[in-house]
Formats: sequence, C-alpha cells, structure tokens
Amino acid sequence: MTQTVRLDAESDRLEFHTVLDWRDRRTLVKAVFPVNARAKEATYETMFGAVARPTHANTDADLAQYEVPGHRWADLSEPGFGVSLLSDARYGFSTFEDKLAISLVRGTLSPDRTADIGEHRFAYALYPHAGSWIEADTTAAAARFNRPVMWTAGAPNPVLDQSLVSASPANTVIDTIKPAEDGDGWLVRFYESTGAQGEARLTFGVAVGEAWLSNTLEDRLEPLTLDNGGVTLRLRGFQIATIRVR
Repeated sequence: MTQTVRLDAESDRLEFHTVLDWRDRRTLVKAVFPVNARAKEATYETMFGAVARPTHANTDADLAQYEVPGHRWADLSEPGFGVSLLSDARYGFSTFEDKLAISLVRGTLSPDRTADIGEHRFAYALYPHAGSWIEADTTAAAARFNRPVMWTAGAPNPVLDQSLVSASPANTVIDTIKPAEDGDGWLVRFYESTGAQGEARLTFGVAVGEAWLSNTLEDRLEPLTLDNGGVTLRLRGFQIATIRVR
C-alpha cells in the first residue's frame, strides 16, 4: 500500500490518497480516527439524504450496526464542532464512541473467493468543522471532494460561460441535469439535503420558455410559473423534485 497524506494550502480538509495491491483473505482493512468529539449518534449520507445511527452498543440492534452504509460522508459532531469523514469510493463506515472509521478493503471468501483482489485506487479525507454537519455544509464539501476541478487546454464552449442552472438556499442540491429522453427540452433533478422543509429557488442561466413539475418518467405533471428566469418550489425535508424545461 502506498499512501499520500495531503494538505493543500488554504484547504479545509486533510486528504489520504491510496494505491493498494490487495491479495489477503479473511481480512478487513479499516482506517480509524479517534476524534475529539462525542455524541450519542453519528450521521451518514444516503442517496438524497442522511440518517443518524447510534455510536454505542446498548442493544442487540445497536451491536448489529458494527458497520453501516454511507454515500460520500459520515460525521460525528457534538454541540459546537465536529469532524466529517469524506470518501470518494468507499461506502462502509462505523462510529463507536469517539472513533470514526471507514472500511477500505476486505478479503471475504463467500460468495466470491477472489473479492477485491487486485489494485485499488481511492481517497478519503478528514474535514473538521465548527457547528454541525448542516452548518458546515458537509454535503457540499463531500461533493467537491468527489468531483474535483479538472483542467484542460483550450477555450471553453460558450455554453460553459455561466451555470446552466443554480440553486438556493445551500441545502437545495442539484443532482442531475440531462436532456429529455424524447429530445424535447431537458430535466433538472434536485433535492433538499438537510431534512428541513422550505422554499427552493432554481435560476436558469440559459433562456427557458416553459417549465413543468415532472417525475422519473419525465412526464409533464404540472406547469410552473417562471419568474425572472427561474422557478420557486416548496420542498419537504429530503424531498426529491424533478423539473422539465424547454
């Protein structure tokens, strides 16, 4: 295993970039961080949301959660401060008391005796912060870690001179922008990321003449009112919404 521990100038996170040639069996490798925070629950990102789970083993149900799934981050926070553990390609986490951990690779024999054998390249990062994961905008920090800025030679296409669509407030997260399957317009899928209901505002950076509330089948369900190049919707906590525009 070769690991580069990286702290960029002005960065708010400590990164661990790893290359691992894995051959072992009956072994689980985890990175464990004892942190200066204690709480009854830790929080883990799920697809389009987050869920809190216990950091103790008081019951059989608690004990069964020795490892839990997470999407791009896990967080352990007490009032005033906390630490988020960001991941770009590993999705098993655990938190017991003050120890925040991520599973890196394993050597199971069933159902596949060769599971995980070979070379792995992945990265994870520690993101200490003031306040809770919501106040620290951990979801955005994890998204930036998963999709770093990529550089290329040449001038950008004019369509990239401005954002196709932007969202506010910060807990409104745009997940997908795609052409409509029937070729008539395009879709924007977004969600509320903190569990708090409120108004979400989408502002389009390109000319939009019509907008509809839609679904995963891309049906036009309900026309939406365009106001100053955007639309406003009220979302429930963790609600997913899709808008179709042309």
